[in-house]
This record gives sequence, C-alpha cells and structure tokens, in this order.
Amino acid sequence: MGSILYHDGSSSKQINNKDMEKITQDGFAWQILGYHEAIEYFHDDKSIFALYDDDTESQILTRQDLENALDDDSVQIGLELGYIKTCKA
Repeated sequence: MGSILYHDGSSSKQINNKDMEKITQDGFAWQILGYHEAIEYFHDDKSIFALYDDDTESQILTRQDLENALDDDSVQIGLELGYIKTCKA
C-alpha cells in the first residue's frame, strides 16, 4: 500500500491513508473534524474551514460561521493539510 505525503510549503509529513478524510479534485488534502473537535479548534484560534460539496471552502472566522457550518449537513469542517503526492512504498 502506498503512503501519502502532504506539503504545506515549509515542511512535508508522511501520513497514513486512513488519516485523510477529504482530498479535493486538485489534490488538496483536508483533515475532517467532528462536531466537538471543530468547536475546540475554533476556540483555540486554529484556522478551520467550511468545506462544500463543490470542492470550495471558506474560512470559519466567527461563531456564526461555525454555527452555520455545524448546522448544515452538506458542509464538512476541516483543517488544511496541503497538496498531496502519492509515493510507492
């Protein structure tokens, strides 16, 4: 099984495929957060994003943004991982 590398511009990290929750058509990887994780990351001032079905995203900046994203079943909330590159193991 191959592994996936993501690159955020300053460093690279190897992660298991199971850790990847969403990869957009352009090869960008997102770690999907659960309800409680999203709230915790928001309160910790982490950059989190609302991820839409059409592969667009918007940064969650306010409590209202967070509540709207959590209330919309078609929206996922995620952390940026970066662009991926598949490598042979």
